[in-house]
Amino acid sequence: MLPFTRARTRLGTPTSPRLRAIAALLATGLAAGLVTLAATPAAAAVSTYTGPGFTVPDSGAANPSPVTVQVPAGLGVLRSLTLTLTSPAHRHPQDMDFHLRSPSGVQVQIECGQSRTTFHDGSTCNPLDPFYGTDPAGRWELYPIDTYGVADDPDTTYGGFTLTLVTAYLPMVTAGPADVTVEEGEPASFTATATAEPAVRIQWQVSTDGGSTFSDITGANQSTYTVAATSRTQHLNEYRAVFTDSVGTATSSAAVLRVQLAPEVTQEPADVVIGSGGNATFTAGAEGRPSPTVQWQVSHDDTATFADIAGATSPTLALDGRAFADSGARYRAVFTNDVASTPTRAALLTVQPTLPVVTTDISDQEVLAGTEVTFTAAATGDPAPTVQWWVSTDDGETFTEIDGATADSYTVTATAADDGNQYRAAYVNVGGTVSTSVATLTVNVAPVITVAPTDQSAVVGSHATFTSHATGQPAPSVQWQVSTDGGLTFSDIAGATTSTLSVLAHDDANGDRFRAVHTNAGGQAITGTGTLTVLPVPVAPVAAAPTATEAAIAATGANSGVLALAALLTIVAGVAAAALGRRRTTA
Repeated sequence: MLPFTRARTRLGTPTSPRLRAIAALLATGLAAGLVTLAATPAAAAVSTYTGPGFTVPDSGAANPSPVTVQVPAGLGVLRSLTLTLTSPAHRHPQDMDFHLRSPSGVQVQIECGQSRTTFHDGSTCNPLDPFYGTDPAGRWELYPIDTYGVADDPDTTYGGFTLTLVTAYLPMVTAGPADVTVEEGEPASFTATATAEPAVRIQWQVSTDGGSTFSDITGANQSTYTVAATSRTQHLNEYRAVFTDSVGTATSSAAVLRVQLAPEVTQEPADVVIGSGGNATFTAGAEGRPSPTVQWQVSHDDTATFADIAGATSPTLALDGRAFADSGARYRAVFTNDVASTPTRAALLTVQPTLPVVTTDISDQEVLAGTEVTFTAAATGDPAPTVQWWVSTDDGETFTEIDGATADSYTVTATAADDGNQYRAAYVNVGGTVSTSVATLTVNVAPVITVAPTDQSAVVGSHATFTSHATGQPAPSVQWQVSTDGGLTFSDIAGATTSTLSVLAHDDANGDRFRAVHTNAGGQAITGTGTLTVLPVPVAPVAAAPTATEAAIAATGANSGVLALAALLTIVAGVAAAALGRRRTTA
C-alpha cells in the first residue's frame, strides 16, 4: 500500500481532552463489542485521507485497481463523505466510471460518465447513504474504469484522490443497570449512565418474555427508573435503557428484576387419629420465592412452645410407633426463605388407648393355715394400666378392694378364716378396666385329736366300743387300725371309717390295741391306743350248804342285796384267777 496523509479538523471547537478520551474508549471498547449508556453524543469531526495515484488505460480498469486508502479506528460513525480526484487529465472524462467500496463491503457507483471530479451528497450517480451510520475504519477501495476505447485516448495518470470523512460518536454506555432483588411491594430502581455530546434522550424499556422483545415504558426518561411497588407478576422482567442522539443509539445491557415472596402455605397439615402403636403422617406445602425450606416442629404444651424435630426437613413428616403418651402433641411445619418464615397450623395427634390385656392370669391356691400365699398377675395396655386387688368373702357375690394391694403380686398369710376367699386383680387405664379370673384360696388345717379311744373290757360274745374325734379343715376322715402284736404294727380295719368302732369280744381279741387315724389335706393325726380286754362268760356255782357266816347272816336277817354283792365279788375273783392262769399257761 502506498503511504497516505491524513488531515483532521474539528467542526465547531478545537480537539478536547474529553473527545480524545472518548476516541480512546471507542478504539478499545467498541472493538471489543462493549455496549454502554450515553448521556451526551459527541460533536462531528472531519478527517481527510489521501490515496495514491493510478493510471487508466485506453479501455478497462485502472492500475492499480482498486486504489485504496486506510482509515484508522476510533472515529465514531460516518455521517457524510467527499471524494476528490487529484490532477485529473483524462481527455474524455465522460468515459470514466468510479465505484467506491467501504470497509463493511458496501459498494456504490459514484460516477457514471458525468465528467465529475468531486463526489459528495447530491453529486454522485447514486446516493451515498448506504455508507452512513457505520464505522468507517478499515480499507476503502476506489475502482476507476474507462468504459470506452478511443484511439486518441491514451493512458491517463491521476495524481490520486482525497477521501474526506465527517464522523461523530455514538452514545457510549458507561454504566449499565444492575440486577435487582426485592421483596414484593418494595421499590426497585435501575440506573444507567452514558457519555455523549450533546445530551441524549433516554428511554427505558421492559421485557416480559425473557428478553425476546422490549417495549418502551411511558415517562421513563431519566437515568434512574424506579418501580415504585413491585408485584409478583413482575418477577424476571428485564429492564434496559436506550440512549439516542443525532448520530444513533446505544442500548444498555438488560437487568433482571427478581421479586421475592414470603412463603405462603398451600397445604395445611391435618389432624391425625391413630391407634396405639400406629404410624402418623403429616403433610404440608408452601410456595415462595426463593423456594422455602421446611422444618417440622412439635409442641407438648398445647402450642405454648415449639421445638424443632431433628432431621424433619421434608414436606411430609412420618412418625412411627406412636404411643398414648404422644397423644395431644401438636405438629407444624415452618417454611423459611430469604424473605420470612411462615408456620402452618398446628395439627393435633390423637393416639387412642388400648384396653388392658391380661397376660398372666391367676389360679386357685390351696395352702396350710399360717402359710404365705402369693397371687401374681400381669397385663399390658397403653397407657400402662394400674392394678387393684379385690377379695370376696361371700363366694363371689361381692368384692371389696384390698387396701394397698396395687402391685402385680399380692401376698397374704393364710388363716382358717380365709378359707374359701376369692381374689381377683383389676387392671385399669383410660381405655377401660379388665379383671383377671377369680382365684379361690383353700386354707387347710391339720387334724387335731379332741377325743382319743380308751381301754375297753367286754365279756366274750359282747361288743366293746372305742370312740375318737378330731377337728380340722377340711373335716378330717377317720380310719381305725388294730394291732395284734402289742402295738408293734397296725393295719387298717376294713370299713372302720366312723368316729365309733364297735369290736366283738372273743378270746382271740383279748389284748388287741385299737387306734384312729384322722386325715385331711392338711395332714393326719393318730390317736393313742385303746386296749380290749375280753372277759369269760360267768358260770353259776352249785348250791351248797350255807356256811356259818351265811347262816349267821341269815339268822341276823341281813339284807339280801348285800348277799348278792358278796356273791358277785366271789365270782369275779374266780374269773380273774382263771384268766391269770390262762395267760401264764400261754406264756
